[in-house]
Amino acid sequence: MRPLLVVVADFSTARFYRLPADSRRLRLLEVLQNPAARSHEHALVSSRQGRVYNRAVGHPQAFDAHRTAKRLASERFAGTLAKRIGGRCAALKSEDVVIVAGGRLLGLVGRLLPPLAQHRLVATVPRDLSHLTEAALSREVLPLRLRPAAPA
Repeated sequence: MRPLLVVVADFSTARFYRLPADSRRLRLLEVLQNPAARSHEHALVSSRQGRVYNRAVGHPQAFDAHRTAKRLASERFAGTLAKRIGGRCAALKSEDVVIVAGGRLLGLVGRLLPPLAQHRLVATVPRDLSHLTEAALSREVLPLRLRPAAPA
């Protein structure tokens, strides 16, 4: 069995664990925080964008952004998470990767993962398990180790 890099994330926190090949216990490696995920939208932007009256169409037109500041912060956090996973895969040549996150975050991270990390990805768990303790998380992740690795 190969060691696993287990990433457990939600939009505000991501925890990186290592599950050694000869162990049943997760070791915490790193924690990433996204403080913008717990902030209100009005705390992230200074004010609403301007408005102008458009005479051609006969009604006011807003200059609002297409995406909210909170959504942009979430997308940036997903990009940071994907880069960090890719960096760990490049540094540690023998680890497979398991990502445990909610469906939306899993989709964002999955699109941004580098090719090396995509090849090492053996399982994704589309559930938010960030509230679990390390022991409970180990029980959820251990069955994934028994699955055969994806062909390279």
